[in-house]
Parts: sequence; C-alpha cells; structure tokens
Amino acid sequence: MGKIFLFSIRRMIRQRCAVWFFLMIGMTLLSFCISVILGFVSRSYFNETQFGANASLAVWYGENGSNQEDVQQLLESPISEQAENILFISKDKNMRLIGWKGFGIDQWFPHSTGRFFSEKEEKDGEMVAYIHHDKYDALNRNMKYEGENYHIVGAGFLEAWNIYSPISNESPQTLFSMDNMELEIVLFPYTTYLMRKNPELVLIHFPNSTYSELKRRKEQLEDICQNAIVTMPRSNTDIFLQEQVISRGKIALIFMAVIGITMIQLITEWIIGNYKQYVIFYQCGIHRTKILMLTLLEWNIEVLICSQVASCIHKFLMPVLKIFGADTLPIFLLRIASVAMIIIASSIVVGLQFIRLPFMGREIDG
Repeated sequence: MGKIFLFSIRRMIRQRCAVWFFLMIGMTLLSFCISVILGFVSRSYFNETQFGANASLAVWYGENGSNQEDVQQLLESPISEQAENILFISKDKNMRLIGWKGFGIDQWFPHSTGRFFSEKEEKDGEMVAYIHHDKYDALNRNMKYEGENYHIVGAGFLEAWNIYSPISNESPQTLFSMDNMELEIVLFPYTTYLMRKNPELVLIHFPNSTYSELKRRKEQLEDICQNAIVTMPRSNTDIFLQEQVISRGKIALIFMAVIGITMIQLITEWIIGNYKQYVIFYQCGIHRTKILMLTLLEWNIEVLICSQVASCIHKFLMPVLKIFGADTLPIFLLRIASVAMIIIASSIVVGLQFIRLPFMGREIDG
C-alpha cells in the first residue's frame, strides 16, 4: 500500500505538474492568510494578558493589614517565584504606598522620567522611591516620609485606576474605588516597604496567563493565604480570546470562500487527472474506499506541507508584517484549529469530487 501511495504522488506530480503546482500555491496562500489573521488575534490576546489589569490576582488581608508571618509565607511560596510583579499596598490618608517586587513597571504604568528600582536597591532595601511624574521636579529628587529621607530615582504616570482596574467587585478591599481616583501613589522597593508597613492588599501579577491558569493559581493562593480573601481579575481574557477568534474568524472564512472557489476547480482538475490511475488501482483489486483513503492521505500530507511553508513565510516576512501589527504567529491551539479546519473543509471537497467519478468496472483503453 505504501508503494502504491508513493507511486501515486510521483505520477501525479510528473503528469499533472501545472495543476499540482497551482494547487499547492493556492493552499499555501490560503494557509498564509489565515496564519496572518489569527496572528492578529494572538497579538491582541498577548497584549491583553501582559498587563496587570488582566493578569493579576488580588489578596485582601483586611484593613488591619497582614502580619509578617503572612507575608513571609507568601514570599517563600513557589507561586511568588512564578509571579513577575507583586504589589504590597497600604494606605496613609490620601496616599497609597506600594512596595514593589519585580521590574515590570511598564506593564502597569507608563514611565516618564529617570529609572525604576535596580536589583541592588530591591535586595538591600535602600531608601529610594518612585513617584508620579508631576511631582518629580517639585520634590527635587528627594522626599521625606515619616521622618525618613528617600531619594527619588524616577517617575511615571501613577494613576490609581491602573491599580483599581484588576480588582473585581468581589473583593472587599477599601483602598481603591471609583470615588477616589485622585489618590497620590508612591512606590518603594518591597524590602524597604515591608520593613515599615504591613500590606492590606497584595496584587500578584502573572503575565501571559489564561483565565483558567489564573483560577488554578487562585486556588493555590487560597491555601497559602488562609487569612486573606483571594479574588480573580475583573476581566476575563478567555472571553476576550473567544470574541477575537469570532470576529477575526469571519475574515478568515471570507478568505477561505474567495480562495476556495478557485481551489475547488483545481481540486476537481487534480482528481480528474488521477482518473486513470484510480481505475487501474480498482481493477488491480484495491477497493474504492481504500483508494479514497489513499487520496485523502495524499491530500492531507500536502495540506500539512503547505501549512508549514506558510508558517515559514510568515516568520520570514515578520519585519514587513510588523508595520501592520501582524508580527505574531498564531498561538498553538489556534494554529492546530486552523489547519484542522482547512483539512476538514478541503477533504470534504476532495471526497465529493472523488465519489462523482463513475470508474468502477470501467475498462481503460491503452
């Protein structure tokens, strides 16, 4: 059977080279277009799951704050190592003090002046601070808080909304609300902060995590932080992905329909070109169903090859596609789904064209 399959491919390429060539070009073009479209979906999804607003769990210890044992238990847990940023938050009148662990400030606030904390400053608990940009010049890079002097290393657009947005309404936290968006926010290295404050609220940021993954991490955190209330982020990125797939998927279907009209004709020519070969196989005792299976196997292998070639072209054209924001390959599941969709749709066409051939029992001249 394997020899028959290889013979079929060689004969088809040799005798129907033009049809086969245009068929492969069309399938590669179709796969490339779908890859680019789904790349847009993946890019949007990655952007959504990067930011703290969509990928952070909130841990509320209460207005009296946590104790050192709670914080130490959290910091020593494996889930702390998996997080990119951890924000320890407490209040002081109209100020919100944040002890920051991690270096992904750009995933929460736009940076404007200076720099963010260094690893040494975070490790050693140095007296440094990061403030809102409009106070950077006024404070002359130094500030005093509770009798201690802090050197201001940088400033950004520290808006309360950026901290409030990931916290769902299920959280009983009282530090942020829609009524107090004008709060002053000051950041310190978390080591500096924890030597002086007990956080009331902790935000733990896991970028590139799906909503389902965040649910699993929430369960882990609930085991670790038994004296706190853990809540999911306000937005559901899985729903966002579904919406993007549906909206972009419509465009992909249009491409499939437009290119598919030509593809159907080429597939018909391809089937007709193999007509004598099918009859010979049948007269040699190979059942019609097996011939169809061989045909579908041959076709699906060619589809997979075209899909892989399309992915390579997509990677090669990344610098150009970056201009249009299409420099991202589809995530694995979307790629598998798109290839499966092409295989199923085209296999149906191949099968329908095949069963229309009335070759059973027919003699072949010559």
